[in-house]
Amino acid sequence: MDSIRLKTAVEERSCLLLPAETSAQALRNLYLAGKAKSRKFSLGHVCRRAGIPSTGYFSDVMKGKRILHMKHLEGIARAFLLSTDERSLLSGLVANDRAKTAPERANIADELIKLRKLLQIRQLPIGNDRDYQGNPPE
Repeated sequence: MDSIRLKTAVEERSCLLLPAETSAQALRNLYLAGKAKSRKFSLGHVCRRAGIPSTGYFSDVMKGKRILHMKHLEGIARAFLLSTDERSLLSGLVANDRAKTAPERANIADELIKLRKLLQIRQLPIGNDRDYQGNPPE
């Protein structure tokens, strides 16, 4: 039963992260989902768990007014219980937000595509009678 609950939580977090174009969108999605599940889930709760000293800073990050500093990435991943793949996707989104040049953004965009595909593949149920490309067996 616990493994089913854990898998559902991982799938839900991935579904919140996959469509996000920016780190602000991803963090806002994660925060709102946590808030919907528990009244005790607050900016203060997330900031304490993540080691972020200011709720105002994190609020500005979620609104897109500021970009998350990379030093807070591990704490955020811990606070939202992100898997390694989800953490990598969030890291890529932050890097993309911080990118200053078009070639840099293009390289990061390629990596984000790969990470999103990986997360989607890992969400597929095992033994669904389809190969890894989604084609039915012959």
